[in-house]
Amino acid sequence: MTAYVNNAIQRIADEGIGENLVWSCPNCLSDTFVVLDGIDTCYVCTYTETVTDCPHCDELFFEDKLESIDQYFDVDYCEGRSYFYNSYGYEKTSACPECAQRIAQDIQRQREYEAMQDEEYYHRLSEA
Repeated sequence: MTAYVNNAIQRIADEGIGENLVWSCPNCLSDTFVVLDGIDTCYVCTYTETVTDCPHCDELFFEDKLESIDQYFDVDYCEGRSYFYNSYGYEKTSACPECAQRIAQDIQRQREYEAMQDEEYYHRLSEA
């Protein structure tokens, strides 16, 4: 370990920062990136990157790791603008990769259920 890493590790210990709040730095790869109270900085190389919580599971992630989920919503286009007309109960349009996958599956299930209901409705109309 270099002196910089040793100093950073000592600083982390001195400040009483828990292991769960120290991540691997995406810049220098040292386990000295602190995500405590908006610090969001590596104590070795001073690299900073925004850390935010996933709005669906509240776990912390680097902001650029969150994925857009708005491609799963139903959109209407009018006069060159797009409008969400069905977000399937999801108000936030970003999620961590795990939540994004779960949300995509949930929306697909909701669409299948709606299609089944529509099919049943039209089947009953044709019998009447």
